Amino acid sequence: MSDAKWTPGPWSLTEQRCEGERTILIRRHWGGEFEPGAEGSDTYGSCLGAHIADIKHQGDDAPVVTRAQALANAHLIAAAPELFAELEEAREVIQALIDEGYAGFVGQRGRIDRALSKARGEQ
Repeated sequence: MSDAKWTPGPWSLTEQRCEGERTILIRRHWGGEFEPGAEGSDTYGSCLGAHIADIKHQGDDAPVVTRAQALANAHLIAAAPELFAELEEAREVIQALIDEGYAGFVGQRGRIDRALSKARGEQ
């Protein structure tokens, strides 16, 4: 396993609307619940945890980034810690197969190494 420099998972997401701007927040939670904003509002107050990212969108019919695309992006980002850990484990299994003489996995190991390196900011 690597010595990750990013905020440890799990990460989760929620939507926020502030003055007409729509944002999906990705956070690392340490417990507690989201505190609803004013009654009748779809805004959120503070929550316990670390802020990871904001993904802004222009609504369901936007020509640039739709809400559906923003949510898909946010889910992918929120899954990043688990995806990284699983890819590291898969790399170990592939290395064990290579060590046993299954040379057909060398290319896959190289692609995994490049992806892990990119995620660590080394590329």
